[in-house]
Amino acid sequence: MIQLPQYLLWIGATLLAAYVAALGWRLGVARRFPFLTAYLVLSLGAELSRLLIFERWGFTAELWMNFYYGSDLLLAVALYFVILELQRRLLPAQLWRLLHRRSLAIVGLWTVVSYAEIWKSDRQRLMLCSHELSSNLWFVSPGLILVLWVIIYLRDLPRGVAAGMVQVWGIYFLLMGSTYVFLHFFHNLPPSAPRLHLEIPVMAEVWLPLGLGFAILNKSQNDPSAANVPG
Repeated sequence: MIQLPQYLLWIGATLLAAYVAALGWRLGVARRFPFLTAYLVLSLGAELSRLLIFERWGFTAELWMNFYYGSDLLLAVALYFVILELQRRLLPAQLWRLLHRRSLAIVGLWTVVSYAEIWKSDRQRLMLCSHELSSNLWFVSPGLILVLWVIIYLRDLPRGVAAGMVQVWGIYFLLMGSTYVFLHFFHNLPPSAPRLHLEIPVMAEVWLPLGLGFAILNKSQNDPSAANVPG
């Protein structure tokens, strides 16, 4: 059962995503980063719907499982386009096309292999396929962000709002990745041991809109790729 602090953080992250989407629109950043705006709006809709489903039917309902995996796939696809958008704004065209093609090839290969395994199952093929495809995209996306993060520093690319967003996403994926590392190496902890790793994903969801909002406010005025910000 979800605990009250996690529940409050969940609601807070949802409201923050709405605020950042509105802030980006107000400052003109939304017009320069439409996929990011679409991701925040989709995230807001998905989280509000999940909250309603959770309140009405709980985590064990079949509706929750179907909606969760379906919305997770939608968000994973939207996030992939967000990363492509950031790459296109920051990288030379030739390098951007190279990363784009290779990442698509990796996702496509993994999807074919995953669906070949799922096809053996007699039940819930669509849900399983959605889960596998979203997992593949969530695995490729952190790698693309971290590569872009390194390129920004090695090539000394402009540190505008797009570069700030790359840093925010990089920290977000590092937080999420630390959860899986903790679960892998410390899964045999006794029940009395602190379970702080269970809070990390929720904290990461709060960090993401906070970090994006800070990047927009802190750097939009100095970013040549962003729209003009009113006084």
